[in-house]
Amino acid sequence: MEPPLYDDPMLGRLDDMLHQMRLLTIRVDTLQIDMRTLRYDHDRPPGPDLLQHTLSDVLKGHQTLHEHHRTINGRLAMYVEQQTAINQGVQTTLARIEALLARVVPQDEPGREA
Repeated sequence: MEPPLYDDPMLGRLDDMLHQMRLLTIRVDTLQIDMRTLRYDHDRPPGPDLLQHTLSDVLKGHQTLHEHHRTINGRLAMYVEQQTAINQGVQTTLARIEALLARVVPQDEPGREA
């Protein structure tokens, strides 16, 4: 299946982050199933080497996801700053247009509707 294309890069990044979270959830679920299978197959808990290896894999996944989240948060903060600057520019332009309209179109002339 081909990934969806987004006009906004932030939506693409958020979709990617959601995908990473789903993969990590699947990995943890698979770990739980494997641990149950080992416990029932051998009548004793799995060895410490297997536990350490499995937990190490899960930790690596968490660290990768955490770094990815940190990157996404930084980009979102930058995006919000850009949008704030754009909104301020729009507000300034709107105020100037309103001032020009107020000078060009007198409000108190009889027979003219606003």
